[in-house]
Amino acid sequence: MPTFRRNLIFVMLGLAIALMPTPAHAHGSGGTLQMNIVPAGAYQISLWTEPTPLTVGNIHFNIAVTTPPTDTTLNEAGAPVLNADVTVTLTPVGDTGESRTLTATHEDAVSKIFYNADTDITTPGDWRITVTVSAAEGRGSADTIVTIAETSGQPSRWLWYGAGAAVALTAGLFLFRQSRPASSPEN
Repeated sequence: MPTFRRNLIFVMLGLAIALMPTPAHAHGSGGTLQMNIVPAGAYQISLWTEPTPLTVGNIHFNIAVTTPPTDTTLNEAGAPVLNADVTVTLTPVGDTGESRTLTATHEDAVSKIFYNADTDITTPGDWRITVTVSAAEGRGSADTIVTIAETSGQPSRWLWYGAGAAVALTAGLFLFRQSRPASSPEN
């Protein structure tokens, strides 16, 4: 294979890889704060959700469980609680739809002070999220209501993949045509 064609293949592959988008966030990077140091029995709960805004599809929950601070005049979290059983229950509001309960763990957490859980939601609307904590100091729970929209209104990542591939293919064909020797006129 001629050197130019081999280089052309590498250029096309490089363009294709460079133009492929990657997700804008990783689980555990935060998200939208839904509960901020909310009292829950002997604990405090903070909850973040992703994506932002919440849309049908995969929903990620990032939960911090802490003890109350020793100085109760401050609005801050105390020490992290790392050995709790944490569940997230989702219930559609005003609907007879079925609730689902998830177990949140440190397993996939970026920082091990957080508990994480994931689920797929296929029904848009208002949902009650209840976080329940059980550990040595007892049991507590807190809840909030969130709205899950139909779609984000943003183009699908597959659209971006297709556009990147089309640009790489077009650039490759252009370079390939430029590399072909001009045909000489016959007499």
